[in-house]
Amino acid sequence: MKYQTGPAYFMGAPLFLRWSAALIITFCNLASVNASDTTNQAAYEGGAKVAPAPPIVASHANANGMKVVREFDADGGLTGFVLSNRPGSNVLAFSPKGNQDVLLIGTLLDKNGVSLNEKYIEKYGTRLDLDKFKDALERAPSVFEGADGGSAKSKIYVFMDPNCIFCHLLWKALQPYENAGLQVRWIPIGFLKNDSAGKAAALLDSKEKSKALSNLENNFSEKDESGGIESEKIISPATQSELNENRKLFSAMGFQGTPAVVFTDSTQHIRAKQGMPRISLLPYLLSMPPQEINDTALQRFK
Repeated sequence: MKYQTGPAYFMGAPLFLRWSAALIITFCNLASVNASDTTNQAAYEGGAKVAPAPPIVASHANANGMKVVREFDADGGLTGFVLSNRPGSNVLAFSPKGNQDVLLIGTLLDKNGVSLNEKYIEKYGTRLDLDKFKDALERAPSVFEGADGGSAKSKIYVFMDPNCIFCHLLWKALQPYENAGLQVRWIPIGFLKNDSAGKAAALLDSKEKSKALSNLENNFSEKDESGGIESEKIISPATQSELNENRKLFSAMGFQGTPAVVFTDSTQHIRAKQGMPRISLLPYLLSMPPQEINDTALQRFK
């Protein structure tokens, strides 16, 4: 079963879909803060500790097979808690200072409507070592787009589903950066719809893969959330094996939904961002100067 939540599509239903009401919380599927940003070290492995959590937090964590690995001061007079069951998988919970009887779970927004969760996970969340996947990413069957290897100023990998509308919107947002020297390696997987795997196979089997991707995106039906190429009715064993390997890599890296952007940070460590990133975040993810983006469909992601 697929879950749509915010700017990403997720596979599988989390077991911890229980919510508490609060004025300042905009609720979302918990998966949207689970496995959000992953980097090369685990916060709690670096010696970070947490004092005994309030009973309501510990009880919620235990009920969902998780541990409270970090406590921090959050905005709005809240205390934040990081719940995790493995490096790279993080759920944020909040409790009003001085009130240990209320637990808030969801996305905390600032006055501009921007999520604060990403900042908290970046600073306090557990982190998965992604550097070990460098060779596997390089080998993964993919579709090259943008600058070639010799002239590329930056390179990223993106796990995508051909019918994922957020992947489509990310493709739109990356076009100005590709024109400025970005190389994107799109790694197809297929899980959203019955014809997703067939369309992913069509991309990998095309003799002109970048042209096939361009056709898929330029003819994408946003109304129907459907990629604009024909799905292969019969997938060859060789291509199915490639799709399986991409799916295994996707899961091994801790991803649950598409798009999943993999990039190299300024310290040359591999990092990742799951979901449609904000336009303002792209220069950081891509290590490139900001490019002008005027597409009206992308304005809500600024």
